[in-house]
Amino acid sequence: MKVFLDVECYCNYFLICFKSTSGKNRSYQITDSSSLNFNEITDIMRKYLTIGFNSKSYDLPMISYALSGATRQQLKEFSDQIITSGKFSWEICREYNIKVPYFWNHIDLIEVAPAIHISLKMYGARMHSKILQDLPYEPDKLINSNEHEVIKNYCFNDINITIELYDEIQDRIELREKIGKVYNLELRSKSDAQVAESIIKNLLLIKHYDNVINQEKIYSYIPPSYISFITEELLEFFSILQKVEFRCNEKGALTKDKKLKSKVTINNVSFSLGIGGLHSNEKHVATLINEDEFLLDVDVVSYYPSIILNNGYYPEKLGINFLTLYRTFYNERIRAKKNNDKIRADTYKIILNGSFGKFGSRYSALYSPNLLLHTTITGQLSLLMLIETLSLQGCEIISANTDGVTVKGKKDNIGILDTVLNNWEETTNLKLEKTHYKAIYHESVNSYIAILEDNSVKCKGFYALEGLVKNPVSTICIEAVIEYLQNRIDIEDTIFNNKDDIRKFLIIRRVEGGGVFRDQYLGKTVRWYYSKDGDKITYKKNGNKVAGSDGAIPLMILDDKPRADIDFQKYIDKSYEMLKNLGVK
Repeated sequence: MKVFLDVECYCNYFLICFKSTSGKNRSYQITDSSSLNFNEITDIMRKYLTIGFNSKSYDLPMISYALSGATRQQLKEFSDQIITSGKFSWEICREYNIKVPYFWNHIDLIEVAPAIHISLKMYGARMHSKILQDLPYEPDKLINSNEHEVIKNYCFNDINITIELYDEIQDRIELREKIGKVYNLELRSKSDAQVAESIIKNLLLIKHYDNVINQEKIYSYIPPSYISFITEELLEFFSILQKVEFRCNEKGALTKDKKLKSKVTINNVSFSLGIGGLHSNEKHVATLINEDEFLLDVDVVSYYPSIILNNGYYPEKLGINFLTLYRTFYNERIRAKKNNDKIRADTYKIILNGSFGKFGSRYSALYSPNLLLHTTITGQLSLLMLIETLSLQGCEIISANTDGVTVKGKKDNIGILDTVLNNWEETTNLKLEKTHYKAIYHESVNSYIAILEDNSVKCKGFYALEGLVKNPVSTICIEAVIEYLQNRIDIEDTIFNNKDDIRKFLIIRRVEGGGVFRDQYLGKTVRWYYSKDGDKITYKKNGNKVAGSDGAIPLMILDDKPRADIDFQKYIDKSYEMLKNLGVK
């Protein structure tokens, strides 16, 4: 049986709530007239798999401290230290001599869930949870007995959202369980990057490491022998790059010399460069093709792992053994994909891609500024070589970003294009994947809608449909725009055909300090739709309007009732504005 948990702590009120998969609720509190049942709480934590959100950093230490006999005042001080001190939770626990029992069988969802450190409330909003509720009372308030039930209801609502999130990401947890069994590691509460780091540390027998940041140390880029350019601007850029000094700032992140340009131009197309990656700078452009033209998207397969292996890059502290291990993972993934072994293929994908996320973290055993520098810059230069050659052969570069390029040209020249791509693959020892488009509509390089040859769509950035990694923002408008571009269905038809599904009309926004609507406090995660009878939402802290909230009606408690007051014209206008932003005349 699984048991989900949550903890709330005030100066004079402490609460632990549990909800099992059988639907049974239990709560334990410290008040003026009640104390915790240590035996029952200990029994739950020992017997069952418990699950929480941000629970390893907060709830488990709080429960551990409470079971040691801490008073409400002591628990509140401990809670405030965890939340406001800016220190890691484990540092606070060490200062208080708090040890969470190693035998508690627990999963913390915060790292496993796919978005990067967003709140549980925001996940609830993205999943269309029924109730979005902020903490009902200020953290420093003295709680009276009439308010206990309000806090308890709030706590169980958070648990309900945690259960929904667990159901949404159960496949990710199950994969981590299977990987953990292979390597005899506890991975269920870890992100992809943490999974990769744990496995590599385990296999390379890394137990201790110390990343001292030396801001005076100079890193220089040494290019692979195959990197070369033809045009004057790129030759100049390449020459300066090899003389530039890179250093780490106080946080261990790489910084570049200001002498190095951050933009280059190839055949009148501008490209931005940096330690993070290359991208073009198109905005509000629609690209369609005639019958005698092609529109091709070309992506490099497993770009950064391939660059690391091809060039023999590895973290200096780990030595060549890292590279041997990394190559094993790479080859095993290829083998698993050929054998249709999805679990093993996904395992090695997590290790290969996840480890790259740790090369720039000063807190990781894989931290390696030099490896990060050489991998990302080699990636950008390799892509610039391809872009330069394509441009010189008369192809039009529509877009480029990190590991791929979208190119347009005449079908008569498709043979030349294939020759260029094949030569580049041979020169760089990298592999390309090709996708033919009928059209692509860019709001920006990272936000677009592409129509593939088979009339399916690929959407990115703002135009990706809602999910755990993206806030719902008038989903109906995005659907209407896609239907128009894909099937030429009128904007108005799509909107009115979905008028009874209020979820498609919702807007979710994080409001710093909390939002207020007509004197009613809503919370820091606000959900609304546009109504003919709506009003603006304002910031609690200063009364300023929350952007885009004119005409809003908050919907913090969601139901399936049709809304007769929806301002359909506003959604129609927003859809046409999106089309305009996508370059549609």
